[in-house]
Amino acid sequence: MKKKIISILALVIFMTFSALAQQVTITPPSATIEPGESVRLTASGATYYQWSPAEGLSTTEGPSTTASPAVTTTYTCTGMGPGVDNVVNGNFDQGNVGFTSAYQYNSNLWNEGTYYVDSDASLHHENFVGLGHGGSGNFMMVNGATLPGTKVWTEEITVVPNKYYAFSTWVCTLAGQANEVALLQFSINGEQIGEVFSAPAQTNEWMEFYELWYSGDATTASITILNQNTVGSGNDFGLDDISFRELVVLGEPQCTVTVNNFSASATADDSELCEGESTTLHALPSGGSGNYTYRWSPAATLDDPTAQHPVATPEVGTTTYTCHVSDGVGSADISVRVMVFPVFEQQFEESICAYEVYDFFGQQLNTSGQYQKRFETEHGCDSVYLLDLTVFPANDTLLVDASICVGQTYNFHGTLYDQDGQTAYFDTIDQHGCRKVEKLYLTVGQYQVPPVEMQYECYEQGSAPSWTWDKTGLTYTEDTYDEIVLDDPEGGCPIKYRLDLRFHEEFYHEDEVVTCDEYTWPVTGETYSETQEIVKTFHNDFGDQTCDSTYVLRLDVSDSPHPTEIFAVDTTSQSHWVIAATEFQINYYDFYLEYLEDTHEIWHWDSVRWEFENPDVEWNLYPDSTTNPVGMKCRMYVLDFVEDTIWLRATVYNPCKTEGVSRRYWVLCSFYGVDEQVDNVQVYPNPTQGMVTIEAADIEQVRVIDMLGQTVGFEIYENVDQAVFNLQNLMPAVYMLEIKTGKGTLMKRIVVSR
Repeated sequence: MKKKIISILALVIFMTFSALAQQVTITPPSATIEPGESVRLTASGATYYQWSPAEGLSTTEGPSTTASPAVTTTYTCTGMGPGVDNVVNGNFDQGNVGFTSAYQYNSNLWNEGTYYVDSDASLHHENFVGLGHGGSGNFMMVNGATLPGTKVWTEEITVVPNKYYAFSTWVCTLAGQANEVALLQFSINGEQIGEVFSAPAQTNEWMEFYELWYSGDATTASITILNQNTVGSGNDFGLDDISFRELVVLGEPQCTVTVNNFSASATADDSELCEGESTTLHALPSGGSGNYTYRWSPAATLDDPTAQHPVATPEVGTTTYTCHVSDGVGSADISVRVMVFPVFEQQFEESICAYEVYDFFGQQLNTSGQYQKRFETEHGCDSVYLLDLTVFPANDTLLVDASICVGQTYNFHGTLYDQDGQTAYFDTIDQHGCRKVEKLYLTVGQYQVPPVEMQYECYEQGSAPSWTWDKTGLTYTEDTYDEIVLDDPEGGCPIKYRLDLRFHEEFYHEDEVVTCDEYTWPVTGETYSETQEIVKTFHNDFGDQTCDSTYVLRLDVSDSPHPTEIFAVDTTSQSHWVIAATEFQINYYDFYLEYLEDTHEIWHWDSVRWEFENPDVEWNLYPDSTTNPVGMKCRMYVLDFVEDTIWLRATVYNPCKTEGVSRRYWVLCSFYGVDEQVDNVQVYPNPTQGMVTIEAADIEQVRVIDMLGQTVGFEIYENVDQAVFNLQNLMPAVYMLEIKTGKGTLMKRIVVSR
C-alpha cells in the first residue's frame, strides 16, 4: 500500500518530555451559540492537533479553530506529541556512526562529494564557516556533489504500522550565496516527503526542516537525505539534530457547541392519490442540536415510521400523518394530510367457439387472451375492465383410437363394435358447446406384445453360466430365446413377454516365454528386452455389458553374450609368447561368460572348443574335460620350434548362441631377447621406443597386430623399399608386424619399450 504522507504547514515540534506530560484540554469545554454565530476553540497540552468532524470548522489542524456549526455539534480534538527518538546518532556526538552515506568520508573537504563529522567547519576547508546547531557540538559537514540524487545521509529504522511519525533536521550553509545553496530532498522508503528544501542563504545560520509521515503497512522506514543541487561551487551545507519520533496520542477532549434554534415542518410529494398508489412524506427539522429522531403515526401504512422520509400507502379516504420530531432538547409535532380516491376495476371471463367473434367495447375479438379497457374518473383515477377471453378450437374430427381384446366389444355412443379395423362417425357438441365430429378406429388384438427383453451376461472363464428370469423364475445356463404369456394386472389383453438371452465367457490366457535378447508379443505387437510380467486386459462391449479378455506374459529374457565377454585368466604375463626349450612352458586360458541371473535360470556356456588356425602347426592342445563347461581350460605343448605366430581360437556355445562365439589369441615361439631374422627384411631399432624403420623390397602395406590378434596400426605404401612406421601411441608390449610386399607376406616380432 502506498504510504500516506501528510504535510503539516504550521507545526512547531517541541521535543521536550515536559510537553508530553501535560494534559490535553479544550477552551472553552462547551459553548452555546445562536444560528449564524461562531466560537473560537483552543486546545493545549500537545504539539500536534486534529479536529473532527470537519463540518463547521475553519481548520481541522492546529491548536485553534473557529466553529460555526449549523446544528448542535460535538467536536473532538486529538492531541499528539513526539515520543522517543529513533535516530541512533542524530546529533553526531558519536562521530561517523549510525548512518550510511554515498559521499566519501574525508577530513579534507576540498573535493565535491565528501563529508566529515566535527564541531568546526573552518578546520576542514578554508572557505567554510559554521559551528554545530546551538553553537557547539559535532555536526555533519558536506561538500555537495555535482551528481544529483546522491544519498547524503541514510538510516534504516524499524517502525510500527499505521502510526504517525515526526521527522525533522536542522540545516545550515557553510559557503556560497543564495543562488548557490544546497537543494535538499527528503524521502522515506523511496517516496519524497515535503518539497525540495533550500539551505539558508547566509552562512552559520541554522534552519529546521520538519514533516509528518504515516507508516501505513510499512515495518521499516529507510530515511534518506538527497542533495539535488548540481553546482560545484558554493553547494556546501551542514546537518545536525536529525530526529525521527513516533507521534503518540496524549488526549482526545471533546467540546459540544449547541446551536440554540429548533423548528420543523411536514410535506408530502403527492397529497392526492389514486387507490394503491404511494407517496413519500418528509419531516423537515432545522436548528437544534442536529441529533433528530422521528416518530410517525398512524404507522400501519408506512414502510418505516421512524424514518425522516417514510413511504406512505394510505387506504381510500383522507389520512392525516403526524410526526413527533425531537433533537433531545426541544420537540415539535408536525402533520400532513393525504387524500386517496378509489380505482374501479371489473374482471370477467368469456368464451366463444373458433367460428365466432366477441364484441369488447366495439373491438371484435376471435383470439384467446386477456384484454383491457381503461377509463378515467373525475379525480384522474382509472376505471378498468379486464376481459379473459377463451376461444375453443373447432373439433371437426376427433379421432377415437380404441383397442379391445378378442371376444370383447366397444360401445361407441350406444353402438357396439367388435371387428378389427372397424370405423364409425358421430356428430356431437363438445363440453364447451362447440360442434365436433368423433371418428372411431377400432383395433382388436390377441396379446399385448412389449419389446423383446435383450439380456447379456458375462461369466468367468471355466465357470458355468447362469441367469434367472424374474418373469418366470426359471434359471438358464445357455443362450436362449423364450416366450411366456401372462395376464395383464391392469385387466387388459394378456401380455406376451419375449426373452433373448446371450452368454459370453470372459477370456484369460497365460504365456511363459524364455528367450534371448528380446521378444515380440503377438498380443500387443510390442517388443520387450527385459525380464518382466505383463498383463493386458481388453474390454469388449457385449450388448449392454462389458466383458474382459485378459492376457498374461511371463517373460524371461537372457542377454546373448558377445565375444568381448570372453577373457583370459592368464593376465599376469605382459604378452602371449612362449620361450623355446626342450619342452615349452604350458600356458592355459580360462573363458567365462558374465552371466545374467534372475528368478528362473542362470544361463551359462555349454562347451568350449579349442583349435589352431594355422593348418600346418604340429603343437598339441589338451582341453580339460573335467571343467564345467567342458574344455574351459586347455593346456598347450610345443613339439617343434617355429619362429612364427601360432593363432589359437576358442569357440564357446550356449542356447542363445548355438552357432558359437569366438575369441582369438596368438602365441609367439622365439628365444626371448634374441632378434629374429627374416630373409630380405630388416626392422630396426628393435626394441624401439616409437619410430621403427622397415627395409624390404616392394613394400605395399604394414599392419601392426597385438597379442589378442587385434589390428592396432595400419599403413599403405606404393611399392617402396623402405618405410618408417610410428609406434609411439602403443603401450609397451610385444607386437607382430605383418609386412606385405610384392613377393608375399612376412611376419616380424617387434618389442615396444619406454
